[in-house]
Amino acid sequence: MIQLTSSQQSEKGRSLPAQEAVETIEEQEQVLPSGQGELILVVDDEAAIRDVTKTSLESHNYKAITASDGIEAIALYAEH
Repeated sequence: MIQLTSSQQSEKGRSLPAQEAVETIEEQEQVLPSGQGELILVVDDEAAIRDVTKTSLESHNYKAITASDGIEAIALYAEH
């Protein structure tokens, strides 16, 4: 559980907001769906993004192929 309070001072010394506010945020664990070997085409111009996305998908039981641009993506799509 994370609690946030807003009793910050502005640069001119006034309190904003006028009232003390407390917001409680409940952290929820997300359940990510597992694949059944589906093939996903990942397209991004940054190699690091492609690699992280592919690794993440493969760890959730998906197959992934990557392309660095639209032309390469269309060629891979046509192959598969």
